[in-house]
Amino acid sequence: MWFNWTVGFLILFRFGLFIYFLMVDHTFIHLDSGAYIDLADNLLRNHVFTMSSPNPDFEVQSQDRPYGPEVFRTPGFPVFLALFKLLGINDLFWVVYGQEIIYLASVFLFYQYGRQLLGLNFTRIGVIFLMLNPGGIAYTKLILSETLFMPFVFGSLFSIGFYFKKRHWKYLFFAGIIMGIGALIRPIMYYFPWVAAGTILFFYRNNKYSWFHTSVMLLTFLLVISPWLIRNYQIYGQYFFSGQASNVLVHYHVPRVWNAEGIRSYWDGRPFIRKMVAEARIDKEKQLGRPLDAVEFFKFQQQIALKELIKYPKTYLTQWISGTLKAMYVPFAVEVYNVYHEPGAPIPFIELLPDTLQAEKTNALGIPVFSKTSITGKLFYFVTHARPLYLLSIITSVLTMVFALLGVFYVVQKKDPFLWLIMLANFYYISVAGPTGYARFRLPVDVFWFIQAIFGGIWCWGFFQQLLSPLKSKMLTTGAG
Repeated sequence: MWFNWTVGFLILFRFGLFIYFLMVDHTFIHLDSGAYIDLADNLLRNHVFTMSSPNPDFEVQSQDRPYGPEVFRTPGFPVFLALFKLLGINDLFWVVYGQEIIYLASVFLFYQYGRQLLGLNFTRIGVIFLMLNPGGIAYTKLILSETLFMPFVFGSLFSIGFYFKKRHWKYLFFAGIIMGIGALIRPIMYYFPWVAAGTILFFYRNNKYSWFHTSVMLLTFLLVISPWLIRNYQIYGQYFFSGQASNVLVHYHVPRVWNAEGIRSYWDGRPFIRKMVAEARIDKEKQLGRPLDAVEFFKFQQQIALKELIKYPKTYLTQWISGTLKAMYVPFAVEVYNVYHEPGAPIPFIELLPDTLQAEKTNALGIPVFSKTSITGKLFYFVTHARPLYLLSIITSVLTMVFALLGVFYVVQKKDPFLWLIMLANFYYISVAGPTGYARFRLPVDVFWFIQAIFGGIWCWGFFQQLLSPLKSKMLTTGAG
């Protein structure tokens, strides 16, 4: 009964926040929102999936790539927006209201199927976390694909979980459909079916039926995304899914590696790599005697990026690890702007990492004087200047990261394939951004990351009990003597 009352109160709380944010800031627009809206408008008016102009204001990097049928973004979210317009709903308020309903439906989906696979207690804790998660509050109010993507992440994990439980191929068939639609909404799901397939075959590698069932899942996934691949083949002559990986490698990974190598700063590196690609493209087009089309361009600039990154393998690996850690412990950047209504944190937490370590000094009274360039000074400055709610979010994220990493020991000990799938999904969505360290990609699995942290707490409790048990036995023996 307490759980039902708590959830009811939290639903009212969320709708109260929805009204509050509508009154305070009702733009609903993020940096990427304009591109999605433009694609939806053009899809509805002209029945083509392309931008309305080659260099719209909201697409800064579009000047670097050929203008034509869109292959950078996948059609899932623009189609979702176009459906609203098709129904005569043009006010973005109703889109974000619909996203709030989708989010609550995702919470219900988590509860309905999570309690059968994770247990009632873990699921109830997860539901409360989802209702209060700042990322879940922020992204529902933005024209971004995160909210629409979430039920497909949940659905894919639970479908495979039920396969582990009941061993019927139909669950993997449903998982293939769900992951196919999910990938068309957010390309980051494109490689996850192979992670899921690896998990299934690892646990059931000696069962010939599991190989067949896994093949059904992968083929179903490919069939769902095949219309998009065929469309791109008809236009560009290549089965191409999305140019987002190419964009990330060039405009984010290379500049970060250069910055770490001391070659040039990150913000200088981004325009430099764009210029480098533009000049190389001119030479390439002269050789071909024609312009590169969009797919050729994405593959061409990706080759340039990889050629640059392979020069610094150790630095690239280090940046990938540090970016993954950053995605684990830094709250979503959007939370700061759309939940806390701050114009950015005084010092972003990632900047607490020291550029140079300097010795602490003391004044005439012996009181420490902290240098802002030392890690102690940055921590002190951050703690004393950050707003309490943002500081609490940082502390929560760091503690969650620590216990979630310890949760790996719990999962390994349990040898439960569904728990392994959750753990791998967590690390997949957290690490997929690499050096950029986008916590935004963590949103769809944030509740599972939190549950993995609970697993870590349980493992710690058991570990310390084992350590203390000999001491307790000795004390009891001594007392009896």
